[in-house]
Amino acid sequence: DKWYLTLEKRTPRDYQKKLINDITKSIKEMVVTKRHKAVSWQDAPFFPELSAHLLESATGTGKTFTVGTILNTLWKFKEKYNNK
Repeated sequence: DKWYLTLEKRTPRDYQKKLINDITKSIKEMVVTKRHKAVSWQDAPFFPELSAHLLESATGTGKTFTVGTILNTLWKFKEKYNNK
């Protein structure tokens, strides 16, 4: 009963590739430089470069697919980073 194995493989469109690359690069840099730590909401204005990312796009442009691809890429990065 492995329905997820039968899902067709999709490739990102050009604009999605750019978003995936930009956001993934930014988050990886945050992790490597240890800027991904949470802060209280009172201190947040003093740390604008911390972990907030927003993906805003029109209806039907594949936001869910794009974010899923980003999370998948970051999960692989996490495994690689943690195994060092």
